[in-house]
Amino acid sequence: MSAVAKFDTCPWSPLLALLMLFPCASFAQGLDSFAAEDEPVATVDAVYIGDVWRNEQGGLRTGTAYLGNAEVAVAIDGERLLGIEGTSFYLDVQSIHGQSVSSRLVGDAQGVSNIEADNQLRLYELWVERRFARHAGPSLRFGLYDLNSEFDVLETAGLFLNGASGVGPQLAQTGLNGPSIFPVTSLGMRLQWSFAPKWSGRFALMDAVPGDPEHPTSHRMHFGNGEGVLAATEVARAGDRLTKVAVGAWTYTARFEEIAEIPENGPQRRRWGNRGVYAIAEGRVYVEPENPGQGLNAFVRAGTADERFNRFADFLGAGVVYTGAFPGRDEDQIGLAVASVGNGDVYRKTFAGLAPDSRETTVELTYRSAVTEWLTLQASLQHVSNPDTDPGLRDAMAFGLRFELSKGWSWPPSSRHRFRL
Repeated sequence: MSAVAKFDTCPWSPLLALLMLFPCASFAQGLDSFAAEDEPVATVDAVYIGDVWRNEQGGLRTGTAYLGNAEVAVAIDGERLLGIEGTSFYLDVQSIHGQSVSSRLVGDAQGVSNIEADNQLRLYELWVERRFARHAGPSLRFGLYDLNSEFDVLETAGLFLNGASGVGPQLAQTGLNGPSIFPVTSLGMRLQWSFAPKWSGRFALMDAVPGDPEHPTSHRMHFGNGEGVLAATEVARAGDRLTKVAVGAWTYTARFEEIAEIPENGPQRRRWGNRGVYAIAEGRVYVEPENPGQGLNAFVRAGTADERFNRFADFLGAGVVYTGAFPGRDEDQIGLAVASVGNGDVYRKTFAGLAPDSRETTVELTYRSAVTEWLTLQASLQHVSNPDTDPGLRDAMAFGLRFELSKGWSWPPSSRHRFRL
């Protein structure tokens, strides 16, 4: 029998549990320590993202959809506020609402909008982090944790609106309710360390089933027999021109059914087989001599998943982003990216009667511009070849306009710094 932990009645229970993990010093000592320092002790960011999408041709059908996500994030320096040495806290709450664009209009598997999800109000992240040394020393993070906040993530790729630019679909497809990524996260523990000036590593163990698969919008965390854990590791190198190179691997400990045709004695369930690897890299291709913040950046990424248990066996992505391409618009960004995910041979043979295509490939052209301090606009044009690898669907062409409203506060208010999402 499985056990269910409910947080509907007291959403702050996880935070209280996290606080109990660390010895508390006097609150007064924390108040004295931050007064003379410049960094904020507590920061709050409120962001509202709205998407208007139009599927102009192909896919499931033409039409228009609106999606929105309201987010509030709080970061607290626990050492200066509470006197808990080397400790920080983070809280993120999101309200996801609107219509679906991929499942209702485009029909693609990778998702043209990275904020599409079932309507819900969710405690998205809630963790505490303990640093065991200053600067690049090891740190331990525990709580509700978004795996994609630190694993399989590239800053350059973050410009694009397609979901595959956030986390590779070969990983996003896995598990009974997905891995611990947007929109549902699970309890996890992450250890991070730097073992050389430019090298770092991280390792995470997470509940393998975020949320409640039977109730996708539930606030419950569900723990049942046989669910196991998701383990992930990544090693990265940082540099000047090649700003990041990383390789990662992940595996589930639970048993998963193979997707091949079921034999007479029932489905095959195997342990330790559901795993995959990925490699990512980004760098500066060109830097404008007069302004180092402007120029052309590029990224590439690739990943695989075990085709015995997962539909998509491989993923390839690449893109370029130019910052400050037009005179007088130094911070505007324009980008072009390609994301392609492929069905595994096992899946294609099993569903040969449906004649699935081999790959879904999306090309995205996007432009992002800051209109004011609090308003940013971004346009996206995406061409989806073979949506969901369904031979019955024509290639889709989707247009999107995103607006982002943001406001940040810091305490003490006199601080010049502002926390940004």
